[in-house]
Amino acid sequence: MNKKFFGAIVCILIILLAALPTNADNPKGRDSQKLGDKQHVQQLVKEAFEYAEKEVLPLEGIEGVSYTEEPARIIVYIESEEYRATVPDKIKGIKTEIRISGKIYALGTPLAEEMLSDEKTGADEDTASSDTVELTKEQLNMVYDSVEQIKEQNPMDYIIVMKMLEEAITSTDDGGAVVDMDMLKKEMQNYEIMMPGHQLPKKGTLGGIRHSRVRPLVGGTSCSLPFLLQWVSTYGTLGIVTGQSYLLSCAHVIAMNRWGIFLFPGIPVIQPGSYDGGKWQSDDFAGRLTKFTRIKWIGANYADAAIAYVPWWAGYKAEEVLAEDDTSTYHIDMNTYTVPNVGQIVIKSGATSGVTENDITDTHATITVRYTPLKTATFKDVIIVDQPFIEGGDSGSVVAWDQYGSGNIYWVGLGFAGSYAYAYVCKAEHIFDELGIFV
Repeated sequence: MNKKFFGAIVCILIILLAALPTNADNPKGRDSQKLGDKQHVQQLVKEAFEYAEKEVLPLEGIEGVSYTEEPARIIVYIESEEYRATVPDKIKGIKTEIRISGKIYALGTPLAEEMLSDEKTGADEDTASSDTVELTKEQLNMVYDSVEQIKEQNPMDYIIVMKMLEEAITSTDDGGAVVDMDMLKKEMQNYEIMMPGHQLPKKGTLGGIRHSRVRPLVGGTSCSLPFLLQWVSTYGTLGIVTGQSYLLSCAHVIAMNRWGIFLFPGIPVIQPGSYDGGKWQSDDFAGRLTKFTRIKWIGANYADAAIAYVPWWAGYKAEEVLAEDDTSTYHIDMNTYTVPNVGQIVIKSGATSGVTENDITDTHATITVRYTPLKTATFKDVIIVDQPFIEGGDSGSVVAWDQYGSGNIYWVGLGFAGSYAYAYVCKAEHIFDELGIFV
């Protein structure tokens, strides 16, 4: 080969090599660097979130923690504005975002509904609610008439309730009374009691088909344990009956009594619930408790769910829930579960508020839920949905996602708790993990 020609080729190669992009200029190199930076941020956010779970969540007024990766933020849910100063500006170098949630309750108890109603009113009016309630003579008589009904069902509860009223009520000259609500709530906490008896009916579907005996069984209707097992007239929502003859609802609806004590497999589940007149050993029998998540009062929980086996003669519509008209039904594919993204809309069919829909605002929060005045539980990896979505008595509602409005409705989880600002959903995947295959 000609030496001049060889030298020219070498020079050209050197020039070409010099012109090639370096790692800094190479798009692939930039992608790798960006990927590395993203992974680093994700790791920092994860560490900050884990720290927030351990150190921030236990603080007074903190209801939950979560995070976002883009932008990198630690989300802190607080009970009210007064606890904003409790939250640091940064946690482990990651900025915090504060969201006011109100207190979080397992829904379906008289105490929860009363508290949520008070908080919602206070939030709407932006003023502190009164510590006392004035009753006319007629209203006071109605209170004592209601208490007399307890006497026949449970004399011991009657004695306790009368003592609580004596402590909290001051008579007035016109025959009425002033009720010290703080004192009454304190007495309820002292006795760890949720007053049995009916609550005032809500507007909407309460008293309609969702609170009647519905056969064949279908999701979105009232159910509970018999009164003699829970010792309180209550109801939650029969979420759905699966193709394998299992009634699905929350554990605190069909497996737990009012003191937060779990019962045992084999006990009956009734539809409608005891609040709606459902009775044991009657045509209201709907199934027998089979398996449930035993909620831990210390430690982490992932699901509040239970199943009850439905005998063939009870009859049911598999994977069907009542639609908005309270007559027709819609189908939910229980074999396919998913977690939609933040901002997407989910739907539910509940015994109290019927069919509702709203936006997902969080998909992996850790929250603290009140079950009784003295018992709370921590739940991890919870979906949060904007209110209005679920109300007291909607616990057990199957939450689903209509995939981009296609009519293909997939299971997301169970609504189990709420505050005035948000609804809380335990994910279907955790229910499967803890209860096994039952669809």
